[in-house]
Amino acid sequence: MGVFLIAYVVVVERKNLSSVGIRSISRSTFSTAAIGFTLALLGVATFGLIAQFTGLDPTSTEERLNEAATAPWWWLFFVFLRAGVIEELIFRDCSKFCVRLHI
Repeated sequence: MGVFLIAYVVVVERKNLSSVGIRSISRSTFSTAAIGFTLALLGVATFGLIAQFTGLDPTSTEERLNEAATAPWWWLFFVFLRAGVIEELIFRDCSKFCVRLHI
């Protein structure tokens, strides 16, 4: 979905990627990536703790929840990372749209 969103910004809106916050790599980019990586790991750990302390029983839940509860940590990391990137891109583009409409 991120690829489609970036293509939409470039092709349909005819703007450069800095309009949604994607700019050249700098020192602040690496610190932001480190913070994002840390928060993604924290999200995976929190999910595991919630499943552990609530007694989540994968055999009594729906199939999708079972898959999520037994997924490897690296898969959950990429799921959180992808969701965060997409949410941030959509928020940045939509917030600029709302400002133009005076919403």
